[in-house]
This record gives sequence, structure tokens and C-alpha cells, in this order.
Amino acid sequence: MKRLVIDASVALKWFLKDEKYGDRAMCLLERFVRGEIDLVAPSLMVYEIINALVIAQMKGRIDE
Repeated sequence: MKRLVIDASVALKWFLKDEKYGDRAMCLLERFVRGEIDLVAPSLMVYEIINALVIAQMKGRIDE
């Protein structure tokens, strides 16, 4: 199985619909869900995503 390393910018595209290349990120997620690929990420990515989502909420990009 193909294994891909992703960073927070890829995962954020799953939540922030106005991100550039969001369609490509969603394609990766769909392939992962179907079991076609394996996604791995750095352990600190969770904190990067939380921080980015808080900032996006403060800027009005997403609702609380």
C-alpha cells in the first residue's frame, strides 16, 4: 500500500473550504477512507491544526 506523509496544511484543507487545492486534499482523504493509501503525519500536527482552526475562527473563516 502506498504511504504518504501529510502536514497540517493538507488536513486543514479538509475543514477550510476556501483553501487553494482543497479538492486535491479531499481526494487524498477519500482514497484513505477507501483503503487505497495510508496517510501518516508528524505527532505535533494535532497542535498545528488546532492553532490554525482557532485563528480561522477568529478571522471569521469558520463558525465556532
